[in-house]
Amino acid sequence: MREYKNYINGKFVDGKGAFAAIDPATGRPVAWVHEADAMVVDLAVDSARKSLNASWHTMPIDDRCAVMRSVADEIECRSDDLVDAEVADTGQPETRIRDFDIVTAANHFRDCADALLSERATSSISGGVDRTDAPNYSVRRPLGVIGMDIPWSLPLLSLVWRLAPALAAGNTVVAKPSEETPGTATVMAEIVESAGVPPGVFNVVHGFGLGSAAELLSAHPKLDGTLFSAGTRKKTNNRSDRFSSGAGGDNPAIVFSDVDLESTAERIARSVFFNTGQLDLCIGTVFVERPIYDEMCELLVARAHQLTPGSPTSTNSDFGPAISRAHQDRVLQNYVRAERSGAIRLTSGKGTAVPREFSDGFWLEPTLWALPKESVQTMREPILGPSATILPFDSDDEVIERANRTGGGLAATVWTADLTRGHRIAEQMDTEIAWLNSWFDHPRSSSQQIRMQGPRQVTWRQALDIYTETTNIVAAKHN
Repeated sequence: MREYKNYINGKFVDGKGAFAAIDPATGRPVAWVHEADAMVVDLAVDSARKSLNASWHTMPIDDRCAVMRSVADEIECRSDDLVDAEVADTGQPETRIRDFDIVTAANHFRDCADALLSERATSSISGGVDRTDAPNYSVRRPLGVIGMDIPWSLPLLSLVWRLAPALAAGNTVVAKPSEETPGTATVMAEIVESAGVPPGVFNVVHGFGLGSAAELLSAHPKLDGTLFSAGTRKKTNNRSDRFSSGAGGDNPAIVFSDVDLESTAERIARSVFFNTGQLDLCIGTVFVERPIYDEMCELLVARAHQLTPGSPTSTNSDFGPAISRAHQDRVLQNYVRAERSGAIRLTSGKGTAVPREFSDGFWLEPTLWALPKESVQTMREPILGPSATILPFDSDDEVIERANRTGGGLAATVWTADLTRGHRIAEQMDTEIAWLNSWFDHPRSSSQQIRMQGPRQVTWRQALDIYTETTNIVAAKHN
């Protein structure tokens, strides 16, 4: 069986004990994971501090960018190992991981390197250019040593979206991956070492939340910043207020009657069932304009029934399990509450059929709901699962008000052939991000969009504001 150790100062380190990592597709142990105690966490933070002061943030920007690109190259070279770790951690289909997660992760490191060079040209990064002739200028310094709690949803991308901009800005990192998904971060430790990242710049400690590695790291007095969920973060003296790590919610989709029904239904289904619905951006309520409501329901139900669970390594499989037995139970309990409250199940309700060797896995049925009354509550608690409610609407003002009452606050998506209307609706969504005729699209563009934490898709300059501190220097010639 595999063994995942803590990674500190370029070396793998034993923990105080070990716990089993479970394959969600089979329900069986797949690895032993070394749990970090206070001494191991201290070693990791001290290693990051030493590397920060000795090598990383003082490295010339051209050299740091070259290392970042080398990490991207290594991600591609080690793609088989990363896919293997992701499959064991999550049970999600190998094809999607290889075609989406790996490609996105490598591109993100390259994008951050390109953005760093572009920012250097504006002379706002310390060490970027000679400023002896400037009477008033700003320099950015890395925040320092950052502790990160990496969630189990999309473990590779959740790590890379945080790690790449932090490293590009000159910080060092101690990451604590979820106990549910320890493998990917361990492989990434090997990758960054092979790419030439100095020892101590990236460290990994394994463990649980409260009373374990996450709490020990989040409260560590030698950190300069933390990125942790509210459940494990404690008040400290470090500069953690600039970070947030929010949970997902009941994100709305709005579908107008002028769309192409077949293609829109396919993409809406993806927004609901992607990653078994276990993403903070997944759609939980689909508002459909009344003239096409019945037909859209039929198309979405048909797509839900077409999803094929099973072996993650099979090219025929396009639907994975829940991340854990506990999460499977939470989602199933939510289904029971929905039916008791009067919600109408549109999908079959026959359960999920999988090959015998996967019968002990944590499978969930893709499920769609309708409501006989607006007052009926279904998925008002943000439980990430393959489920959505489909509701009709009659007017723009009505759907804006109802969509903003769903309680997600993170993301929305609007579908219409009328772009003027689409922009007007999207601009009124009370969410941090709104897509128009798309969902979860992250184009590589000159604006260098960077998904960092929670739902945030920010520009590189905004990322710098989070991962650096700025000093304004006013100079005059000495007379």
